[in-house]
Amino acid sequence: MIARWALPGPARIIADITARIAAGEHIVLRGPADFDLRLALEPLLAYNQRCLRPVLDDPSFSPAAVLWREHTAWHAPDSPDPALAQLATALGRDTWWIENIDPARATPWSSFLAAFAESVRNLAPSGRPTLILCLPDAAPGPTGLTIAEQLPPGLTRTDLDVAARYATANAPDDLVRAVRVALAVEIAARDLPGLAALEALYAWLDAPDTVLTDPAALATRAAGAIAGAEASLLLWRAQVGPVMQAIDKARCEILRTHAERWRLPYTRTPEHAFPVTIDTPGQLELSDLIEQLANPPPALCTLLIRLKDLRHARNKLSHLSPVTGATFHVLGQPPP
Repeated sequence: MIARWALPGPARIIADITARIAAGEHIVLRGPADFDLRLALEPLLAYNQRCLRPVLDDPSFSPAAVLWREHTAWHAPDSPDPALAQLATALGRDTWWIENIDPARATPWSSFLAAFAESVRNLAPSGRPTLILCLPDAAPGPTGLTIAEQLPPGLTRTDLDVAARYATANAPDDLVRAVRVALAVEIAARDLPGLAALEALYAWLDAPDTVLTDPAALATRAAGAIAGAEASLLLWRAQVGPVMQAIDKARCEILRTHAERWRLPYTRTPEHAFPVTIDTPGQLELSDLIEQLANPPPALCTLLIRLKDLRHARNKLSHLSPVTGATFHVLGQPPP
């Protein structure tokens, strides 16, 4: 299972934060402090020769005193608030991650960050200390030329697809896996861009095989969250890509296995259209193959049945109807 911050969308957020800190900017994050984000940032900042230092807010002290006491390792608890220039020198070129800020403390921290950012703006970006402030969602935030408020990392379908493929990396690379991934992504996408989409994705990746071919089983597992008609459409969306690809793969395999049986050039006469002459085997459709096998010898009856099954499955998908487990079984068999 891939870490959330390694997904493409969140990874871009981390890259943006790292670039801003390298440019000497200060970052404001919203919501509870994300421990995984901090862990993901540490090696990237270390690569830029910055140390990420976590700090817990203490309402008993001013913001400047909290950072000063953290710098002095709490050896000078009775020290007065340091001047901003003195504090900047003491903090060095590290990045300080401040969390555990109550709503009542948001305004003091915002005011302090605005003043501190202005006081160190004359320093070189690579040599100035930077702060990452984890503020509550509704709290007022600071403003300044070197202060950036980072939006929460919204997930996309690409993130879900990557996460699903990592989660099923050890499963056989077959039609069942492809439909399972597509169905899980299709259902989880309803919760985008929130993180709940990842939870839904992993839950549906563990669904039994029956939900991959039966809309009723899908609706039952959804426990009322997905109605019958919607379940059928969701299942069709998950099936249409992988199953159509498997049908065409089976068609090409039949063309190759029985290459000597196909008549070329072949003239197709569609209803209400002009005749079409086909010169290459790859252009032969399922209906063309079935027509060429009309009244076959007993040895080719099984092949004719297989072609009709494939055409039936293709037609069902063309009419927005999901295929059944029997089609999965047919597609999993070698050509007759």
